[in-house]
Amino acid sequence: MRRVSLLACILVSALLCGCKKDFFPERHEIQEIEIINVIGVDVCRDDPSMVEVTFLSSRQRESSVESGGGTRIAQVSTMKGLTVYDAKLKLRKHSDHVPEFSHVQYTIFGEDALKEGLVKFIDCFVRDAEFRFTTEVYVARGCTAKEMLQKTSTGDRFLADRLENLDYDSHLLSRITPVSLTEIVGMLDSDTSAAIVPALRLRNMEHELVYTGELPESEVATYGYAVLKDTRLVGFFDENISRGYSLLTNEFGHSLIVVEDDKGMKVTLSINDAKTDTEASFDGDTLNHITYRADLSCVILEQQSRENILKPESLKHIEQSLTETIKNEMIAVINRSKALGVDAIGLGRKMRLTHPLRWNKLKNDWSETFTDLDISVEVCSRVLNSMIIDEPQGHREGN
Repeated sequence: MRRVSLLACILVSALLCGCKKDFFPERHEIQEIEIINVIGVDVCRDDPSMVEVTFLSSRQRESSVESGGGTRIAQVSTMKGLTVYDAKLKLRKHSDHVPEFSHVQYTIFGEDALKEGLVKFIDCFVRDAEFRFTTEVYVARGCTAKEMLQKTSTGDRFLADRLENLDYDSHLLSRITPVSLTEIVGMLDSDTSAAIVPALRLRNMEHELVYTGELPESEVATYGYAVLKDTRLVGFFDENISRGYSLLTNEFGHSLIVVEDDKGMKVTLSINDAKTDTEASFDGDTLNHITYRADLSCVILEQQSRENILKPESLKHIEQSLTETIKNEMIAVINRSKALGVDAIGLGRKMRLTHPLRWNKLKNDWSETFTDLDISVEVCSRVLNSMIIDEPQGHREGN
């Protein structure tokens, strides 16, 4: 109650003492505001000393404002500046609406920008109070951030809506794990581990779904992870092994996977639970070996055959197929990380937490130690049930 009274006194005093009119935030009508949802950052191709920043915004149609409706239109604007903040100020100068940056949900960096170093471009988003620390960060792979924003946006199609749906898909399918601005800053502060940023690509609207309205030229899709060493882009984890990265870092949600039964027919499994433990083997203070042990639990969602695959021998074959597939994905991520010459699986962070005293002797040469380290993977897979179906459709006794 005292805090409320104190705040009220401060506000009244501010009004009575003749404060400047900009003491409080400036008021704007809704039709005057341009809400920025997505920002893309690139190195300017015409002049590499300049930064090219693309802003994807939404505003209400004039007719919908008058009628009280909520119809939005999308608009893409690009500004060049000496810095990101310089380009942001130019947008304010040239826009016929008032840009609102507190609603930025996603920031996408082009490959060329990350090759120069993320630190060069990210400071504005960290320092400027208008931006949220929960803003998610992505990399545009195979195109510039500007191209991604331009080709995926139309008058009534919003890239921000698509990215929000990708967040939901990533939880269900473990294709990628979204990374916030706060998490990126934490990764950049590490001297021993890489920063990992989810990657996006453009995909043609070839597709199965039938849409109405104006369609964009392309749509976005997940494309693995970008790996940053010393804040600079050094390579990628492709999407076909990104699930292995989620398992190695214990950031796994759910995933669908298709394997074959003992008759060569396809079976769809849902991995609903997964946990990975790490065991380190030392000789004194020398780290000799690391073992990753992943424990998976799954259910059967679909089968193509009429065989009873719940028989012990059939289940064993399915579990072995799942184990082999997952193990290969995890090993591929480890090998790729070693080839890039950087700890991109967060092993150093685990060693610091689990073996702090030994870590003090390992951290100075961790990059060389990690590259030469013997790492093995063990996977245990279990099929728990087949949903509500005990026997497949069309099953006959004796099959």
